[in-house]
Amino acid sequence: MYAGAANFWESEQNPGDGVNPRPSANRRPFQQGFSTLWVEDASFLRVKNITLSYNIPQSVLHKTPFNNLRVYVNADNVKLFSKYTGYDPENTTYKATNYSAGTSAANTGVSSSSLPTGSMLGVDYGSYPLPLVITFGLKTSF
Repeated sequence: MYAGAANFWESEQNPGDGVNPRPSANRRPFQQGFSTLWVEDASFLRVKNITLSYNIPQSVLHKTPFNNLRVYVNADNVKLFSKYTGYDPENTTYKATNYSAGTSAANTGVSSSSLPTGSMLGVDYGSYPLPLVITFGLKTSF
């Protein structure tokens, strides 16, 4: 649970942090509405891929059956630098023209036909972050 979510609005005397609304069991809670309250800076810098390799010199290989031997390590999705509070500022659950996944008029009070194309692009519903993948390998020729 986010620490800020515990400091929600309760009353005029106890307004909480002034950002998080009161929790609601209503089918159309305030949290699902389109509002600038939920917009945040999603600028980021990502180290996407790093590859390190080493070609074993011929002087070492001359007594082996190998003509060439390269040892390498590759890392994908290495580091993300961002102040974005979600998992990944680049990730989104919806395609540019898709409006579905539990966001029907019964839940939000907004008909999907009244929304502009691409209105859900950039909406983050907690998509999984990209995993760090590390690969080791050998490339040889005989």
